Amino acid sequence: MFHTVGYFIPLLSDTLPIFDELRKRSFRFILSCIFRGSPLVRAVAHHALKIARYNSVIGSNALFCCTRYGWMAADLLAGKIDVSNSFF
Repeated sequence: MFHTVGYFIPLLSDTLPIFDELRKRSFRFILSCIFRGSPLVRAVAHHALKIARYNSVIGSNALFCCTRYGWMAADLLAGKIDVSNSFF
């Protein structure tokens, strides 16, 4: 019974489930590293996504989000992924 209540709370409060909220925040951070960070931060983020992939924290988080939400990894690097609240 108590587990069922947890599923209805996001619906009643018009918020995302906590797992998706954490994924959204993590993904937004990754995007800010790729596109708005300093040149060093951008280089590390691109290395994590293109070369290290699942061997890095940034790469594994980004690829997990792409798998969970059906995004293409190439769209991530091109900046074509919408991470607004309305998408989630």
